[in-house]
Amino acid sequence: MIERMAEAVRKSYWRPDDKTLREMAQRWRDLKAKGAQSGEGETAAVLMILIVRNPRRS
Repeated sequence: MIERMAEAVRKSYWRPDDKTLREMAQRWRDLKAKGAQSGEGETAAVLMILIVRNPRRS
C-alpha cells in the first residue's frame, strides 16, 4: 500500500504534507527492516529519496 501511495506522489496525483511523507518513509523503512519485500524501480526510488530527505533521528 505504501508503494502505491508513493507512486501517486511520484506521478503528482497526490500531494501529501511533509509529515505524511515522513511517516510513509518511516513505515517503509520499518517494514524493510523486518524483511518485507518491496517493488523495484521508480516507486522504490521515490521511497528511498523520502528516507534520504528525512533520515531517522536517534
